[in-house]
Amino acid sequence: MVLGKSEIKQSNGCYKIGAKCDECSATYFIKAASLKRNPSLGDVCQSCLHPVINLKCGYCGNPFTRLERVIKHRAKDLNSNRSFCSRKCFLEWSHENHRGIVGETIKCAHCGKTKYRRPSDMLAGANSKRRFCSMACQTAFRKKSRVTLSCQECGKPFVVRGCHKDLIKFCSKACKVKHWGVYEVVCVVCGKPKTIMGWDYKRNLTKVFYCSRECLRTGRLHPKKPTIFEQRIHDFLGSEFPGQWVYTGNGDLWINRQNPDFVHSDKKIVLEAQGCWWHNCKSCYPNMIDHPNVNPPIVRAANYAALGYQAIFVWEHDLKRSDWQEYVKSLVNDEVRVPAPLQIS
Repeated sequence: MVLGKSEIKQSNGCYKIGAKCDECSATYFIKAASLKRNPSLGDVCQSCLHPVINLKCGYCGNPFTRLERVIKHRAKDLNSNRSFCSRKCFLEWSHENHRGIVGETIKCAHCGKTKYRRPSDMLAGANSKRRFCSMACQTAFRKKSRVTLSCQECGKPFVVRGCHKDLIKFCSKACKVKHWGVYEVVCVVCGKPKTIMGWDYKRNLTKVFYCSRECLRTGRLHPKKPTIFEQRIHDFLGSEFPGQWVYTGNGDLWINRQNPDFVHSDKKIVLEAQGCWWHNCKSCYPNMIDHPNVNPPIVRAANYAALGYQAIFVWEHDLKRSDWQEYVKSLVNDEVRVPAPLQIS
């Protein structure tokens, strides 16, 4: 019921009109503009129109209230303690019941107080190692656990955290560089020199280095083991020309940013086993679009010739011939007899 005489003016210029609830007889105020749009708002107050229900959190046990219209469709959750006061409590309950992660009580390593660790704290990588009740205790503990060490290079004392006493052995990066040294290496793809630190050199057990990310991607593009096609060529060369050809298709040898499949042990001759699909064979795949990262044989031969190497190309479809062994043998013999490199104008 609207009380027409009870009227107040707000600071923003809006008017509120007093009303009396027909159910609870409480007096409340409602905006005049809202009442004009919906006259029924003057009959019942918001508490009676949208009643609340007192609930108990299913995780922490704290009481809280929710609107009845919000939770009326979740009656089964109310009967099974599956209503939560916050999203954080819901996540903790979900960790325990669906992921099998249960919280635990820890003792602070600095002040000795106990603290309950939630399941979400145990899931996080950083929080799983915490042994403190607060950040203040953690900072105080770290300051207290600092130790003084002597630099292995210059002998000067320096202070580190207690947890780093077995990791840090030098007072500065200059002493570390002086102790480990600097090495000059060569990129296995392009052959450019590169300077690296001693700890990186000794940590690299394969002693394979790249000067840039581009060379790294190029070097890792090649498989470590020969393909079935390359293995057949490898077996044939080993039986017909024992000890003369070496397989280098795994990235062991790079010539002018190209990795040949086989190289002659005595002469500057390389043999390329060209897969028809990967190297865009127009005889087998006439409608295929050229692969952007693969050079055609004429370009590869020119790159090899620039450094004095002759190139032999054996296609995958050549092995379908009945006399493929004689054909490959003739290609290899013709190139081996000619010691002069190709002349590219």
